[in-house]
Amino acid sequence: MKNQKDDAFIENSSKKKHSKEQKREKEIERLLAQLAASDLKQIRPRVAFILNHFEETRDSDVALMYKYWEVFYPELVAQDGGVNKKTMYRIEKPSSITRARAKIQNEYKLFLGSQEVQVRRRSLDAEHREAQIADKPSVLKVLFWADESGKNDKYLLVGGLCATDAVESARMAISLQKWKQEQNINYEFHFVEATKIKLEQYKHFFKLALASSHFFGFKAIAIPREGLIKRSYDDLICDAYYQLVHQGLEHELSSRRMSFPRNFTLYKDSEDSKDQIMEAKLRQSLQANFERYFNGKITFENYQAVSSKGNLFMQLSDLFIGSINRVLNKDDAQKRNHKDELAEYILDLLQLPVSRAENVKNDFAFLEILGTQEATFSRTYQ
Repeated sequence: MKNQKDDAFIENSSKKKHSKEQKREKEIERLLAQLAASDLKQIRPRVAFILNHFEETRDSDVALMYKYWEVFYPELVAQDGGVNKKTMYRIEKPSSITRARAKIQNEYKLFLGSQEVQVRRRSLDAEHREAQIADKPSVLKVLFWADESGKNDKYLLVGGLCATDAVESARMAISLQKWKQEQNINYEFHFVEATKIKLEQYKHFFKLALASSHFFGFKAIAIPREGLIKRSYDDLICDAYYQLVHQGLEHELSSRRMSFPRNFTLYKDSEDSKDQIMEAKLRQSLQANFERYFNGKITFENYQAVSSKGNLFMQLSDLFIGSINRVLNKDDAQKRNHKDELAEYILDLLQLPVSRAENVKNDFAFLEILGTQEATFSRTYQ
C-alpha cells in the first residue's frame, strides 16, 4: 500500500512539474512574439525589449530602470537626464521593473547577464560595478521582417521591412496601434484581404508608417521562375531570403542609413515556415556567410518564425510584397479592381516603378530582379 501511495505521489508531482514547464514555455513563446511585434503595452514585454536591445541593462538594474524610463517616457525625462519626484509618481516603480527583469532572466532564461553578475549580483561592490556597466555602450541592432509570395507564378518574391532603430520601431508600432484604436479598426492589414470598403484605411495605414522611413526601408527580391524548373522550391526560397537580407543590409550601408557594428535578427512569417530543414539551412547560411563577408562587423544574432497576427511589421511587409506581386505577376485576363489601386498607391509612395520589371532602387526601398544565377558580392569589410 505504501509503495502505491509513493508511486501516486511521484506521478502527481511529475504531472505538476510537466504542467508548470508547459506554462513557462507558452509564456516564453508569447513574450518573444510580443517582442517581434513590438507589442509593448505591458511591463514585462517592455522590460524584455530593453534587455534585448541594450546589453548593458542585463547586468545593472539601475541602467535598466533609467533606459526603461528614457525609452517609454521620453517626455517625462528632463534634457539633463533628470527624473523628478512628480515624474516618479507617473511611471512604473523600480521594484516592478526589477521583478519583471528577475522573471525574464531567472525563470525564462532570456537575455541573461554576465556569469559574474549572475553569481555576485548582491555583492558589496555591486554599486560600483553597476556604475561602470551603465556607461558601457550597446551594439546597435538591425531588424528584418520578411514575407514571400508568388509560389506558383512567373516571379517568386520575398521582401519586407528592414529597421535600423529598434526604439523608433517600437514607438512607430505603438503609434500605429493607437491610430487603429482611434479608428475602431479591429481587423489586420493583409493584401489579399483588402476590400473596396477598407481601401482608404489600408492606404492611410501604410502612409502613416512611411512617415518613419528615416529609420526603416522596404526591400524585395524577385526571381524569374523560367529556367529554374530543376531547382526545388525550398532551395529557391532559402537562397531568395539570403539574397534579401544580404542585399538589404548592403543597401542600408551604401545609402549611409546604417553603420557598423550591428547585430542582425530576421523575423519570418510563420505561415511560410513549416519546413524545419529549410529553416535550419537558412539559419546556417546566414550565420556562416555573414561572419565571412562582413568580417564580424555584422553579426547574425537570431532567426524567429512569427505570426503576422498582431504584428504590424509583418503586415506592412505583407502589403509591400503583395503590391509587387500584384504588378509583376498580374494576370492579363484579370479585370482591374481596388487591389490594383492599392498596389499602385503603395509602390508610388515608395517610388518603385515595378511595372518596368527591372531593378529599381532609392534611399529607402529597392526591388532586385535576379537572373538564373545567384548574385555575387565582391566587397569585403575590413
